[in-house]
Amino acid sequence: MALSSAQSTRLAHLQDTYQQDPYAKQLLAELATHSEQGHFSLVQGVIMYKGRIWLGHSSALQQQVTQA
Repeated sequence: MALSSAQSTRLAHLQDTYQQDPYAKQLLAELATHSEQGHFSLVQGVIMYKGRIWLGHSSALQQQVTQA
């Protein structure tokens, strides 16, 4: 239970960072109408790039993932 809770907290934080990133917001809008845009797709509110979670341009989030 603790693992799934930590994962959903991280995913919620990731989705919040999308709202602060103009490119991510545009991509979310495009993916809302078309399920795929090139290599990008949207899975349960998370932007995926080539099947992997896309972190956007948040350097703080990228650093957290690298450190983990």
